[in-house]
Amino acid sequence: MTEREMQELLWKYAEELLNEKLKPHAKELSSAIGRLDLLFEDRRGNLLVVEVKKGVLRRGAIDQIQDYFGLVKNKYPDRAVELMVIANEIPRERKLALERLDCEPKEISEKRFRDVAREVGYRFKSEEAESSNRDERGTVASSSLADCPTQAQREDARQVQSDWPPMAEALDAAGRKLRRKYGTEIPRQALIDEVSSRGHYKKTSVIPSDFCYDRTNRGVDPNGIKLFKWRGRGLYEYVGPNYRYDGPIQRSPRSPAK
Repeated sequence: MTEREMQELLWKYAEELLNEKLKPHAKELSSAIGRLDLLFEDRRGNLLVVEVKKGVLRRGAIDQIQDYFGLVKNKYPDRAVELMVIANEIPRERKLALERLDCEPKEISEKRFRDVAREVGYRFKSEEAESSNRDERGTVASSSLADCPTQAQREDARQVQSDWPPMAEALDAAGRKLRRKYGTEIPRQALIDEVSSRGHYKKTSVIPSDFCYDRTNRGVDPNGIKLFKWRGRGLYEYVGPNYRYDGPIQRSPRSPAK
């Protein structure tokens, strides 16, 4: 399920997801400051700006919703404008920050989106495409073997993985698991917590950036096991050990590798 599919479900089936009857008003309204997701009209005739985020709500969404309030108010100066942010999970401190801005934080789990999709017959095209290409790319559970087309190569890959140090194995398992929840932006702390729960690891010893294709830390073997791409500000994308990466590499802290 993608963020865009979440938006489409909410646009078409707002009442089922929010238990409130809303009239669609505008979708993906754009300006120089960005593009808001959805604009509804509620039963009182007020405009409702809705921003939809997959996974855990990030801090930047709070700034976005303030900008979108200005965008809508500038376009409709005589209309009352209300705000809502929807995410699968919203940390408590961000809920409080949104409430102080008179913006309603709304958690809707991925399960709830799937339940509504099942009820109304909505099909997730992103997952149908993934299923149809599964023979090429492998399943999520076996993504580390996806680029091994022959049986002999698969056995080689399994042997390599069996020789990994425990930390690499733990991070690989954590990345595969958390990818299902966070998509392409897994928080560093979530990786640390997941790895710590799998073995006797001190949290300070779990360093995801040591296993990045596009970053290298001082003292880390540049040819060692790679599992992630760095997404900035403590976020990582799990891509697995056989990812083909030929882009730039940054040394810690920020200087380009030679």
